[in-house]
Amino acid sequence: MTTIIEKKYLKVAEVAEYLGLTESGIRKWIRLGIIPFRKINGAIRFDIEIIDHWINSQGGPRNGK
Repeated sequence: MTTIIEKKYLKVAEVAEYLGLTESGIRKWIRLGIIPFRKINGAIRFDIEIIDHWINSQGGPRNGK
């Protein structure tokens, strides 16, 4: 079985688990253009390397602000 870290592209449920968020939260971020994603054959996928870079570029803790 492949672990999340070994995959190049994640599904919504997988990126939610990876980030410790809900699927509905991820889908909201998609709609708002907050989280980087791509469509592959019409399916939403997240490149793990881009997600890691995006997380690291967000800066320090924001405490919900």
